[in-house]
Amino acid sequence: MEPSPAIRERLLELARDAALVAELIEAEPSLYAHVLGGDIARIRASEGSLLVLDRASEQLRFVVAVGASAERLRGLQQPLSSGLTSFAVWSNRPICCNNVQQDPRHDRRISEITGAPTYSLLAVPVTVVGETVGALTAVNKCRAAGSPELDAEGFGGDDLQLYSLTARVCGAILTGQLMERTEG
Repeated sequence: MEPSPAIRERLLELARDAALVAELIEAEPSLYAHVLGGDIARIRASEGSLLVLDRASEQLRFVVAVGASAERLRGLQQPLSSGLTSFAVWSNRPICCNNVQQDPRHDRRISEITGAPTYSLLAVPVTVVGETVGALTAVNKCRAAGSPELDAEGFGGDDLQLYSLTARVCGAILTGQLMERTEG
């Protein structure tokens, strides 16, 4: 069911407030980590994260992260002007890249901070009533869930399709949280 035009406009206004979006996600980190972690395992990625878009500072901030680099990622910011994830956000299109090291859009800074090179990546925009509020990432396709051995073929169309659904689930949860704010 579509919200009324007035509620839709209020939701868009709230969704553009990066601090509020981050606050709502951080209020339920285990919920988002559970959704993210389940699908990271299904697509056999070594790590995954949820980033929030801050339009004012033109940055993406890692808010939820799952995997070995999770603690080092949370709170990091990535300029909206660089990186594959940033490209997915500003183009509002998902990206599946299996040769990240050769892609000129790749921002190596995050890999340098975590000490974990990125070889394959999924980046999918997260939206609330059509407004992009951030992105989900999945990093490094593995041969098996939990295995450190990388899958040479990388991510495929089925992985991107599943992770796109995961992004929609995160967007729906966030929309519900924002709806509560419009009623309060």
